[in-house]
Amino acid sequence: MLREIMIENVAVIEKAGVQFGAGLNVLSGETGAGKSILIDSINAILGNRTSRELVRSHTPKARIRAVFTGLDAGVLKKLEAAGYEASEELLLYREISADGKSVCRINGLPATAAVVREICAGLIAIHGQHDNQSLMDPSTHLGVLDAFAQSQQAHARYYAVYKDLCQVKRRIDALNIDEDAKDRRAAELRDTMEELELAQLSPGEEEELLRRQKLMQNAARLSEGLSAAYMALNGEDELPGAAGLLGEAEASVAALAPLGAGTAALGERIRELYYNCRDAASEIADMLSQMEFDAGEQAQLEQRLDVLYRLRQKYGRDEAGLLALLEEAKQELADGKAELADGEAEFAEKEQDYLDARQQTSDGWTQADEGRKQIINAERQLEGGWEQYEEGKKQIEEGYAALAPYEEQYAQLEEAEAQLQSGIRQVQSMW
Repeated sequence: MLREIMIENVAVIEKAGVQFGAGLNVLSGETGAGKSILIDSINAILGNRTSRELVRSHTPKARIRAVFTGLDAGVLKKLEAAGYEASEELLLYREISADGKSVCRINGLPATAAVVREICAGLIAIHGQHDNQSLMDPSTHLGVLDAFAQSQQAHARYYAVYKDLCQVKRRIDALNIDEDAKDRRAAELRDTMEELELAQLSPGEEEELLRRQKLMQNAARLSEGLSAAYMALNGEDELPGAAGLLGEAEASVAALAPLGAGTAALGERIRELYYNCRDAASEIADMLSQMEFDAGEQAQLEQRLDVLYRLRQKYGRDEAGLLALLEEAKQELADGKAELADGEAEFAEKEQDYLDARQQTSDGWTQADEGRKQIINAERQLEGGWEQYEEGKKQIEEGYAALAPYEEQYAQLEEAEAQLQSGIRQVQSMW
């Protein structure tokens, strides 16, 4: 509760303080007494929007202080969450400068107006003399109906489901925005996929093609040099090559072994050279066989390199990048379809939750309306019973009024009867 508020240089008030009690507090007074100034000060200390017009003329700033006690657990939790001390008392201070600047403090520590407003939400309920006019505002009717139906839990569930439904709807709308652009993007992705799949790219292909191209371009020189090397190693016609000469040398040294000249190691080395020479000659022969190109193969190689070059120039990526681009296009196209399908499925689920929650809320309103009808019927029955009671009472009163003229005669008869009874007793006593 608000225990005390002190204001200084607010509007036309230089300095004033008001203390409040627990429960309902009423501010009354004639026009100009300062009721509105006090209400504006309370709204300002609660963190609501204010203006420099609240500052008293010819003063630099207005100051407002307030003390709240009896804080509930919710307010204490908000204070702790915001980093302020949660004590039994809440001290608020607000300073409004003539230039429009504002300073807020909570328990002596700086704070923003938004934080003050959040912490103080629900601390005070201010009602004015025209609050009943809010019933004429259509925007308040649902709140009044919910309060009457006591369906706050159903309404809270309905509102939470409704927010989820709106979020999913916004996502779907975002996916469906500018269908032409989406269609163009999908067509672009399909064209990219078709072109790259038609190219049948494979890792390392371009490197191998360039190597093969270089061989073709230097085929004559390579063939000439390799042929000369092969002849030197393998010989030609009647001319022995290095391999043949090494074979003869190895045989000659091997023949010396029985003579004990210690030539076994030398013979082994010559034999190794011989086999190495034969292997080299064999490799050269294989290379020479690869030097045989035809014009058709070279044309195909040049055409393939041209395709790869155009793809690199078009997409700005190397061979590995083109392969990655193909996978990216496939994934993006699949994700777009899946995302839309998932969004529509989620929307259908949320829509059903929304309809269920709305039905529950509607049922609450129906039950409330039925309760209202029962109350009205009970009131009518009570009014009918009360009317019958009043009618009976009236008839009794009229009966008493009709008997009034006979009451005196009845009293005289009762008196005569008493005298007669007395005479009878006297006669009996004489007998």
